[in-house]
Amino acid sequence: MAILSFIENIDLLTLLVLVSLGLATYVAQFYFSYFTRKNPLPGPVPWPIIGVWEDDVAMANKFQEKYGDIWEVWKWSERHVWIGRADLATKLLNPSYSNNNFPSRTTKNEGLDLMDMTSKGVVFNLDWDSWNFNRKCVNRVLNSPKFLRQSIVCTQNLFTEMEKYWLSLGLDKEIDLAKWMSRFMMDSTLIMMTNKNFYALANYYDTFSNSSCSNHLSKDSERFVAGIRTHFMACVFFKDTPKYQRRFFPNLRRRSKELLEEVAWLNREVLKIIRERKQEIDRTQLEDELSSDMLTMLLNLNTSRDLNRESAAKPIIEDDIRAIIYDIIGGGSDTTSNSFCYVVYYLSHYHEVRKVMLKELETVLGNDPITYEKLQKLHYCDAMIKEVLRIMPTVSVVFRVNSKPDEIDGHHFESSTIFMISLPGIHMHNAHWDNPQKFDPQRFMDKNIEGNILIPFGGGTRICPGKQLSMLQIKALLALLYSKYEVELVDMNAPIKYCSTTVNHCTELMIKIRLRSEI
Repeated sequence: MAILSFIENIDLLTLLVLVSLGLATYVAQFYFSYFTRKNPLPGPVPWPIIGVWEDDVAMANKFQEKYGDIWEVWKWSERHVWIGRADLATKLLNPSYSNNNFPSRTTKNEGLDLMDMTSKGVVFNLDWDSWNFNRKCVNRVLNSPKFLRQSIVCTQNLFTEMEKYWLSLGLDKEIDLAKWMSRFMMDSTLIMMTNKNFYALANYYDTFSNSSCSNHLSKDSERFVAGIRTHFMACVFFKDTPKYQRRFFPNLRRRSKELLEEVAWLNREVLKIIRERKQEIDRTQLEDELSSDMLTMLLNLNTSRDLNRESAAKPIIEDDIRAIIYDIIGGGSDTTSNSFCYVVYYLSHYHEVRKVMLKELETVLGNDPITYEKLQKLHYCDAMIKEVLRIMPTVSVVFRVNSKPDEIDGHHFESSTIFMISLPGIHMHNAHWDNPQKFDPQRFMDKNIEGNILIPFGGGTRICPGKQLSMLQIKALLALLYSKYEVELVDMNAPIKYCSTTVNHCTELMIKIRLRSEI
């Protein structure tokens, strides 16, 4: 009662003094704790409560120049330890499954728990046994020759569709390759995942055309594609937005509710697709061949249809398949589409490199159909793509968390420390590369690059399982585009337009194409 009476009778000036004293005390305690913290690293001094205001991913290169190859950034109450040299990342990228102190990408995260992502699938799964089982299943499917061959067929079919739209609009028109490739890879990934077309390319074409080519489309397909993109945004939102902000800020609370409702709708739709495919498989005779999409192959793993079934292994459950679908679409569609755009950009600026690439395409492929085996022989294309991804990696940071206390470069770290590996920092480091600023695909032809100095697909146990698929798709697209068309940038003097976050999104790449037969 005395406290209530005091509050009721307090005057404004006294209230302001008390609030000011409270804030001053908090700030003094905050900086005392910060400057007396254990095992400090160099890094920007944080603000109370919010930490470092700048985006630590976007500022990584500048921070590395200022603080060295290992530094720290505080975001809210979390310490992010950044690493920008390959030898310092050796433990973090340990490929061992049995002796690995850095098994996860994130710490326990209440936001991702709400999305049911931390015990399912692969990307954010913190349950080691569940992750290990799911990862093996994904590897078996994504890297099977049958699936990879089918992915090449899918790439060719979709390119033919996209080419038809370009010709309909007229080759004199400027093409925003970034927008087209985003839709292309969304269609490609969904078809390879589910054997269903959701017509992202056709929907995008309709935004240019007066007469709709998509009378077979439905609003459900458009909403599904939008839902997939929303799911990716929801992962970022719930991973990075603290719980108290989502609870107490009305706009964030409203956003949280909207995202969870959309995720719940998408979960129902994806589970419906999984169950329908399961029923199709059950109706199919054992001796009849099934489609080579990822969903069908995942459902058949460790069943009577699986010729390589392990005796004790169980089939993968529906909820894990649902999460894997999100993982593959989120990790595969945007990254490959952005990578292809960056390859086109560099080929447009380095004519000698393009000339060598065209010669290899002509020598290896000629007028023959594009096949899995022939794409494997495009060694210069491999080198050129690697060099583009070295200078312009689609993913700019790899995350790791240690499960037990550890030591790196003489610094001791408590368990559950968040580590951020800077790909640009490693890819452009003078200690790893001769003349790293120079675009030179030949460096990958002259010697075998070993270690963790090139990690565009990550590394260690959590390396991207779709690495081989992505490289094959990019090479197939290069062959399809450049064997038939001359490609030019609309503005050769314009820098590449991209938004740098965890993923470097190509926001625009304006090109013009001409038939090579007309040149």
